[in-house]
Amino acid sequence: YRIKEIGQVASHICSFRYHHFSFEILGQSIPTFQQTAFCHLIKEYDILEKMGAAFYERVLALKKKGIKTEPAFAQLLGLRGDPYEAILTFEFP
Repeated sequence: YRIKEIGQVASHICSFRYHHFSFEILGQSIPTFQQTAFCHLIKEYDILEKMGAAFYERVLALKKKGIKTEPAFAQLLGLRGDPYEAILTFEFP
């Protein structure tokens, strides 16, 4: 468990493993729709919808190699810098 400032908001992060899966839970004391983790989920859903099944399979392949979700998306989309920030600001050309 750790506390980290993300987007000028104190963020509580809990990381753990269960069987062969890694989990990370992030909570912020702001409305759910403004929380970073929720915004990532919505953005990733939009990207998956537009990019299709082949892109989804490529994300899964990277995750099976141990790469976290946002870095996997960033790598496949060719995004630079902090993958967590890059996902939030990603726009389709």
